[in-house]
Amino acid sequence: MLSILIVDDDGAVRSVVTRSLEQRGCKVASAASALEGLDALRRQSFDVVISDVNMPGRGGLWLREHALALRP
Repeated sequence: MLSILIVDDDGAVRSVVTRSLEQRGCKVASAASALEGLDALRRQSFDVVISDVNMPGRGGLWLREHALALRP
C-alpha cells in the first residue's frame, strides 16, 4: 500500500484527491500548507508527496527543498 501526502491550500482539491487515492487503496494524509506538510514529513515517511506549487506563504518548491534535506 502506497502512503501519500497531499499538500494543497484548497480544501476541496485535498478532499477530491484524497478520496480518489483512498478508493485505489492508498493510505493518504493531507496538509493545508507547506509548513504543515513539512511537519507531517518530520513525523512520518511517505512514498509519495503531491504538492501544490503556488500556496500562500511557502509553496511547493520550498517544501520540496526542505523535504529532500529532511529525507534524502
